[in-house]
Amino acid sequence: MASSQAVPTLPLHQQHHSWHWARLPISGGPLLFLCAALLAVLLAGWQTVRLSQSQPIQQLDPADPATLVLLEGFHAAEYDQRGVYRWTAGDATIQLHPLARPATPILQLQLGPDATTRAPQSFALHIGEAPAIRVPFDPRPRRYQLALPAPALSNAPLVVRLQSDTTTVGNDPRPIGLRFEGLSLHTIGYRVVWASPLLLLVQAGLLFSAALTLRRIQLPIGISLAALVVIGGLLLLASEALRLLLLPYLTRLLLAALLLTLLTLVLLPPAERHLRLFAPVPLIRVLWAVALLACSVRLLGSLYPLFTAFDLGLNLGRLEKTIFGDLIVTSRSLEFRNRTTVYPPGPYLILMPALLLELTPKLLVQGGVALADGFTALSVGLLARAVGSSSRAAVLAAVLYAINPLNLTVLWFGLTAQIIGQAMMPPLAILMLLALTTPPADPHYRLRWVSVAVVLAASLLSHIGVAIIAAVWVCLVWLLAVLHRAADKRTLRDFAGAVGAAGVFGFVVLYSVVVLLKFEELLAVGELVTGEAGVDRDYHHLIWSSFRVAFTDWGLILLAAGSVLLGTRHRTPPQQAVLVGWVLTAALFLCIEWFTALQVRYLYFLVPVAYIAIATLFDQAVWRTRAGLVGAGTLIGWVGLYGLMIWYLGTFFDVMMDMTALVR
Repeated sequence: MASSQAVPTLPLHQQHHSWHWARLPISGGPLLFLCAALLAVLLAGWQTVRLSQSQPIQQLDPADPATLVLLEGFHAAEYDQRGVYRWTAGDATIQLHPLARPATPILQLQLGPDATTRAPQSFALHIGEAPAIRVPFDPRPRRYQLALPAPALSNAPLVVRLQSDTTTVGNDPRPIGLRFEGLSLHTIGYRVVWASPLLLLVQAGLLFSAALTLRRIQLPIGISLAALVVIGGLLLLASEALRLLLLPYLTRLLLAALLLTLLTLVLLPPAERHLRLFAPVPLIRVLWAVALLACSVRLLGSLYPLFTAFDLGLNLGRLEKTIFGDLIVTSRSLEFRNRTTVYPPGPYLILMPALLLELTPKLLVQGGVALADGFTALSVGLLARAVGSSSRAAVLAAVLYAINPLNLTVLWFGLTAQIIGQAMMPPLAILMLLALTTPPADPHYRLRWVSVAVVLAASLLSHIGVAIIAAVWVCLVWLLAVLHRAADKRTLRDFAGAVGAAGVFGFVVLYSVVVLLKFEELLAVGELVTGEAGVDRDYHHLIWSSFRVAFTDWGLILLAAGSVLLGTRHRTPPQQAVLVGWVLTAALFLCIEWFTALQVRYLYFLVPVAYIAIATLFDQAVWRTRAGLVGAGTLIGWVGLYGLMIWYLGTFFDVMMDMTALVR
């Protein structure tokens, strides 16, 4: 009979010391805050110079993409010989977020010629909180220049409201009012235009929040200073490229930065205490920094005001139903041959408490999943340690996860439930390893199996596809643990009890209500599958293309070599059960799709272990020589650049991302 006492899985940090973390120079708080202050002053100076040289200071054109969020009550943009314009619908508002505080601001409103022979007496012009101005109507093209008091720009945004009578033209049923051709902010009489105090405050808040976070993580001083300089450079780039949306965008980022700082101050200390089973404290801090990097990469795109995830409408609808108590949502799903399936409420119940912060539903959903996926990088690094990889491999696996293209693609499409469900898989693996290697006499033994049951139950209530994959995977892990005698009989019995308890909970809470529906749908899908001649070669080629899109050709070669290395290295039976069960689960659902075209996102499920395998290969084989180090660094840089490029092209320029790998 096997005994768990022969399984020295944890703590792992005593077995691998790839990097001498304690010897790295630690960052000093005063120097970081001084650097943040210097960068804030330099930014303010540069922006003042640029604003003083610019005339107009800000300009809104009818065709600018920013009009999607800055204009309300306007018809779509149109073109003629005069250029681009928009018709108002009678009552229209324009928001302008001033970046400057000129002493004599001039607001210029450009209206085009009227399209009819009507002769209204006037239209109403509202600027901020000031009383309405009645402006005589002129059917000719005209430009209105209005001198504003400087305090009018102190409150952001400045709202300009146009109210007029409407009419129709010919067969066009739209009510049209004024022809809007542009709005701009100018200044006269002063050579120096100072940047807005609100803008300077937001930028300084971002820099000091980052400095406080870096100080708490205690990274090497050079890395911390470089990170602050990069943040300053990104702020400079944003101020040049996003003048119309800069202030609302940076305000969102400031709120996100403060949240990450708060999470670091509150959660990192207990993480340093309780995660020492897996890694030394300096490594935990580095992995936390990688997780913050992953969150930042995702939030920079997710919080951009013009970005709307592809499936956001569906997720907002499900969130609203969950809020009003409709917890059983069914809909047709492409993965199940367009048959009806159930969408569990778990992800939306997790996100709902954040509504107390008065976030908009869009920010809640897009920001919430960005944080969930970003912090998964931390659990991937810890999982690498838990399965016996070195500190260097753990950091590399976390970095690869942080920048991998597939996860960023899933974010762009807004697969909220899938993202939150996937985020539970590495912690579930870690908890299973921890519970399997805990002797029954240990006082934490029962709590660890309860934790396994809770996380598994939460994953079963996250997404039907995640539930199917998680159930199969956990059962395979249990079966392999039994076959390899990975623990004593009581431990294996309690493992089965934890899995059974989670399954019963999920069935009672959700799936019992739809069990008849799912049975009927399974029969219908079975009839479709058995009635077909089989899956054609083109579909098989599509499956292969999915792997190439997810990992690239070189990535697949590295994954194959890394998997061999990961499998041949000596590992304890619990580690083997978790890793082999993970890979077998992905292989099983690959075979199911290969023969039936039924899909669950097994490729997305495979990502954490895939990058752990690649990181292990780099650590054990590639980084042994200088040429290997250069080649590995080049490949990692290329993959990261590719992932960031498609992510930011998708979020900032609405370039649709490749969904080939998304459905599997």
